[in-house]
Amino acid sequence: MMWRRFVLVVAMTVWGLSPPAAVAQPSAQIAEAHYQKGLAFFESKPPDYVNASVWYRRAAELGHASAQNDLGWLYQNGWGVPRDAGQALYWYRQAATRGDAAAQVNLGWMYENGRGVARDYLEAMRWYRQAAAQNNPIAADNLGVLHRDGLGVARDYAEAVAWFRRSAEAGNAWGQTNLGWMYENGWGVRATTPRR
Repeated sequence: MMWRRFVLVVAMTVWGLSPPAAVAQPSAQIAEAHYQKGLAFFESKPPDYVNASVWYRRAAELGHASAQNDLGWLYQNGWGVPRDAGQALYWYRQAATRGDAAAQVNLGWMYENGRGVARDYLEAMRWYRQAAAQNNPIAADNLGVLHRDGLGVARDYAEAVAWFRRSAEAGNAWGQTNLGWMYENGWGVRATTPRR
C-alpha cells in the first residue's frame, strides 16, 4: 500500500501536479476560517464565549485583524477569558495598526478612559481620527465629544458639531443625539425652537 502512494506522488511530481495532501492553504484563508468559527460561537444562542475566544485567538495569532479586535473585546469584558485590560489593549493595538477601524475606535476608547494605559486624550484622538478617516461613525461621534468637552483640545463647539453631523448622517444614534443636543443648547449652531 505504501509503495502505491509513493508511485502516485512520484508520477504527480513528474507531471507537475501537486498531491492533494501537499497543497498548503494560505494562512489568510486559515485565519479567516478560524475567525468564522469564533464568530459562530460568539453569535450562538446563548453565546459560547469560551470557544469563541479559542478560535479568535487562533485567527488573531495568524494576524487576522477582526479576530484581534474581537479577542480584545472579550478581554475587555471578561467574556470567556479573564477580564484583562492589558490584554484588551494589546489585541486592539495589533488590529488597529493593521488598519481595523473598529479596533482603532476601541483603542482610542481605552486611551480616553485610561483602561490598561494612562489616560491620554491626544492618543485617543489620534486613533479616533484614523478610524474616522475610514468613515467610522462611532469615531466621528467620539471626536465630537472630545471637541465639545475640551478634552485634549481647546473646547470647540463648531468642530464638535461638524463631527456629530458626520456621525449622525452615517446613521449613528449617538451622533444624532449629540447633534440634537448641540442644536437644543445653541452650541456651535444657531439655537432652534420646535414648531408647534
